[in-house]
Amino acid sequence: MKLTLYCLPTLVAILINLSLGAYIFYKNPRERLNRSCTYLMLILAIWGCGELVMRTTPSADAALMAEKLSSVGYIFLPAFLLHFVFLLTRKNELFSRRYLLYSLIFLPGDFFLILSLTTPFLVKGVTKTSWGYTAIIGPSYIGFSVYLLAFVALSCYLLFQTCLSNSSERLKKQARLILIGVLVPFLGGSVTDLFLPILGFYYFEMALFLTAFTGIFFVYAISKHRLMILDSALTAKTVLSTMANSLVVINSEERITDVNESMLDLLGYKKKELLGKPIGAIIKDESAISQAAGSKDEVRGFYAQLLAKDKSSVPVTFNLSVLRDEAGETLGTVGVAEDLRKTDTYLTVVTSLAETVDARDTSTAGHSKRVTNCVLSFAQRLGVDPDQLKVLKTAARLHDIGKVGISDGVLFKLGPLNEEEWQQIRTHPLVAARILEPLPFLAEVIPIIRHHHERFDGSGYPAGLRCKEIPTGARILALADAFDAMMSSRPYRAPLTSNEIFEELAKGRGTQFDPQLLDLFITWIREQASKYVMTKSNGFFQNLEDITEEQIELLVVKLLEGDRKEVQDRLLKIFKRISLHLFEELKKLTGNKICETIEKNLNDFSALNHSVFYLKQGCLEIRNDVNIDLDQLFIEYRKHFLLLKQNTADVIGMRLFDRILTDSVEKEGEAVKLLYSEYLVKNKVIPIYKRVG
Repeated sequence: MKLTLYCLPTLVAILINLSLGAYIFYKNPRERLNRSCTYLMLILAIWGCGELVMRTTPSADAALMAEKLSSVGYIFLPAFLLHFVFLLTRKNELFSRRYLLYSLIFLPGDFFLILSLTTPFLVKGVTKTSWGYTAIIGPSYIGFSVYLLAFVALSCYLLFQTCLSNSSERLKKQARLILIGVLVPFLGGSVTDLFLPILGFYYFEMALFLTAFTGIFFVYAISKHRLMILDSALTAKTVLSTMANSLVVINSEERITDVNESMLDLLGYKKKELLGKPIGAIIKDESAISQAAGSKDEVRGFYAQLLAKDKSSVPVTFNLSVLRDEAGETLGTVGVAEDLRKTDTYLTVVTSLAETVDARDTSTAGHSKRVTNCVLSFAQRLGVDPDQLKVLKTAARLHDIGKVGISDGVLFKLGPLNEEEWQQIRTHPLVAARILEPLPFLAEVIPIIRHHHERFDGSGYPAGLRCKEIPTGARILALADAFDAMMSSRPYRAPLTSNEIFEELAKGRGTQFDPQLLDLFITWIREQASKYVMTKSNGFFQNLEDITEEQIELLVVKLLEGDRKEVQDRLLKIFKRISLHLFEELKKLTGNKICETIEKNLNDFSALNHSVFYLKQGCLEIRNDVNIDLDQLFIEYRKHFLLLKQNTADVIGMRLFDRILTDSVEKEGEAVKLLYSEYLVKNKVIPIYKRVG
């Protein structure tokens, strides 16, 4: 073995690459990017060791063995380079499973390595030159060149894209330096190591020596711009210096790099499920943290809603600390979260204040508690999700807290209020909102309280909202609040009777109250009448489950209010929804075949009886050649309904049909239920002509 000047560039490249790999690994052995860079440096060193033996050995056999060793380095170099670039530019997150990424990157290298070690297709042999032995390429070398060029080109493209579009200046500088470090050996060495050998010319290979410049650019990137995305030592230092229950660390790309056990317990995750995920996986507004931090190094008391694994929301306040490098570039953010569900001191004070407001007068004692029970029971009947139930419960409990600012003289006045006194009364929702503002976790509660005195027709206060502009929770609370007020005594009146309550609720349909919610509310009241949580000891309310003819007509008439076209469209939509729901339930009970038989028989009977309605896969349709007005609509539908009842009962029995029909109409609320039970089934004259213009 003889060392010559030709060996010097190779030896320099080996030493630089080995030193650089050791340095990067020492800086942070737990960081994936550092480990990937170390592997890349080792691959270059393996390539260099094989080349060094070929430069110095006098034996052709030894040179051929050294070439096979060298091939391990230069064959896997493109794969390790691309893997490193994927990690640096965060493109590895495009792959949901890591083994897929490894397969796509390393399988081509495995293929060419097998060719190199076991066949002469990649390297046929070696030949003696003035600088030592060099490889004689085989027929597969062109394929290897394509693989090399493709992987290097993709790496350069990703780095160039990062230079142009990434929001982090630090990452842009890193990508720019590494791009130069890749291009120098690639452009300089591709002539001597790729193109000339393909043409049959062999010159001293420069690519390996030029990889030393790659190392220099990498070292500069590390020392000047901190190649590590977020140094774990730095993170550990921050964690130790921060007193917190729940902690999350995110990098400059807003991805989670660390969480502590308390945060995992709070959200119900395992650590491996969160690491590498975007911060949006656990926070509703993923941009909120970066917006809150901005240019500040520390932000305290930042409110956010965390998302637990079970999809529930966790209200927290964050104390944020921004981590920066020596150049001032953001490395990441440490967030310390405090679970607001445990910080209930202020809420306890506010709740006590609400109870004090209730207790100011015996006529309103317990009002908020009764309204809360009413809201919760009704909302559960509507199928409201557990998170919203918590919001509604808090809103109902605190809805009248703003009355603390109203004088006793106005609040308990026996006579009518003047305009100035009414203005004072109307301020209490806004006063309540101001009282609750210091509690950021009540952000969803405050709009419900602020708008629970809005009216469906827009004539309410404080904002004059109408229809769906009013929050759903506020529309529910308005019903429960008015209902309890009707059944409670006041300084100026006794409690209303059950008949009076029913009439007041019905009169408010579409004006004071949401008509759909009101219908469902009345249905719920009648279901609860015998056991209702707000029933007084004298039992005055127990008769509400019974309903008079006048009350039935009143509620149905309210359903039919409006101009003729509006009422016709409303009835058609109701009939179609019930028909569809009825057939969906029939399918569950009897299967598709029986439903198809019922539908066919019904359509045959409908044609014989000249009915304008027919069914199409359970959907109610009107024949194309028929124009029907409001006067005929109910008559024709009754005819269709009786045919439907008869044909269905013939197959499944009358009792089962009645049960399915009851379930279908109850979903529409009390007014529609009465329309069917009192006017369709009993064949009464529908009160259209009395109210429709």
